[in-house]
Amino acid sequence: GLPTITEMWYPTQITRLF
Repeated sequence: GLPTITEMWYPTQITRLF
């Protein structure tokens, strides 16, 4: 959900980090 290291390992969530 939030752009944190916790969900960073989700391929679909990596896009949210940027």
